[in-house]
Amino acid sequence: MKAETAHPEDQLRGYLGENEEILWSGRPQGKFRVRGMDWSYILMGGLLAFGPLLGLFFGTLMIVYGETAEKTPPGALFALFFIMLLLVFAGLYLMFGRIWWDARRRSRQIIALTRKRLVVLEDGWGRTCKSYDLASMTNLALKEHRDRSGDLTFGSSGYSTPWWGGFGGWPGMPEPTAINDLPDAARVFALLQQQRSNQG
Repeated sequence: MKAETAHPEDQLRGYLGENEEILWSGRPQGKFRVRGMDWSYILMGGLLAFGPLLGLFFGTLMIVYGETAEKTPPGALFALFFIMLLLVFAGLYLMFGRIWWDARRRSRQIIALTRKRLVVLEDGWGRTCKSYDLASMTNLALKEHRDRSGDLTFGSSGYSTPWWGGFGGWPGMPEPTAINDLPDAARVFALLQQQRSNQG
């Protein structure tokens, strides 16, 4: 996944205030990562992908060789196959597609820290810019990776870490705001905390 060649600060200038200073900026590496929440989707995807295959196999045997063969409408087998195929593709997306799409999305992000906010600029189906006020951040947490990048989360105090590790839970649970694959995460986290203290 190829990142844009322009310097991050040059692309961010149009989204900053007149005298707003960038203390740090960088791009996530966009690596393929499996986090806590992903395991829940992988489990559901496996049920969706492989359950219908078994159902399709045994359903086909019943229709072709069973007592229901003469009673089955001509298009029933095709309709059954089509529905099962949709479920299989949906399951494969939950298992693998989400992880690929998340890595691609992160590779197109630019993250910047100023004295008052954290800015995330993202190119996808158009360009979006998200701004997070440092003073209003609650429940800050950082999970570091071996390559010194990390996942920064904040907000949603009722969110808990699952027993299998990482930030995550079952789909539908309230999630904290997450900025994943933050480069040089420990340094950025310390700088962010310092700016929050200066505001207090």
